[in-house]
Amino acid sequence: MELLWQRATPALSKTGGGPTYDVAVVSAEFSGFSVIRGDPTKLARLSQNDQVVSFNHRTELLMRNYRTVGGFFGENMQSRVANFVKQVELLK
Repeated sequence: MELLWQRATPALSKTGGGPTYDVAVVSAEFSGFSVIRGDPTKLARLSQNDQVVSFNHRTELLMRNYRTVGGFFGENMQSRVANFVKQVELLK
């Protein structure tokens, strides 16, 4: 996975402000779990970058169960969890 990210690094560096990424082993089911963190606007622009789109398509063809998904950290995550809890309470 690290090698794949090295190939994507030129596109990552073009976003300015430098999103960061981490690779960690989550469990035996996964070969690795990568997180790209940064400004949401820059990450949205990055996800539309032709080089990143090509990287994701190629990786999907080479690796089983490869996916790209959005996520939330910090206050954004806390507000979403609070909203989810509120929706659960409204359904009771």
